[in-house]
Amino acid sequence: MVVLGAAAGNATAEGVFAGEYETNAQCVAAGEQYRGSDTWPDCVYGQQGSGWQLWVRSIGG
Repeated sequence: MVVLGAAAGNATAEGVFAGEYETNAQCVAAGEQYRGSDTWPDCVYGQQGSGWQLWVRSIGG
């Protein structure tokens, strides 16, 4: 099951959770909308096989 997250607000150095996806490719594609001059998308495989989690991270904190 794919659960789409809400749009990320102001990203912190730790990151803002933006959604969970079944495949890395889906996660990367969805993350492109969050790529900017001060933020970048980061796909991380969740614990216990929960899927790919999209985090929006801040550049330079």
